[in-house]
Amino acid sequence: MAAVTFDLPDELLAALPCAPGEAAGAIRLAAAFYWCSRGELSTGWAARLAGLPYAAFLEAAVRHKVDLFHYDIEEIKRELARSLPDGVDLEAIKQDIARAQAARR
Repeated sequence: MAAVTFDLPDELLAALPCAPGEAAGAIRLAAAFYWCSRGELSTGWAARLAGLPYAAFLEAAVRHKVDLFHYDIEEIKRELARSLPDGVDLEAIKQDIARAQAARR
């Protein structure tokens, strides 16, 4: 595995909105958000860059109000108008989501 290092002036480290010990993780997360939101990295690769599991990366994006998916209203309308493939159990999906949300509380 490759390692990337760089020098960071002490005054800049002190100015970051995180504890000095958290700077490396915060910078990795910021880079992942940046490249993913520009469409230069997939969400999966961005999660790996951030050092987070996929779901945790998506949750971090929500907490930081980072828009990772860029769809215009017409694309959303087209997707909503499509029928679900055979065998997809929408109720089971809703129940899974509800259980996951309840587990986080």
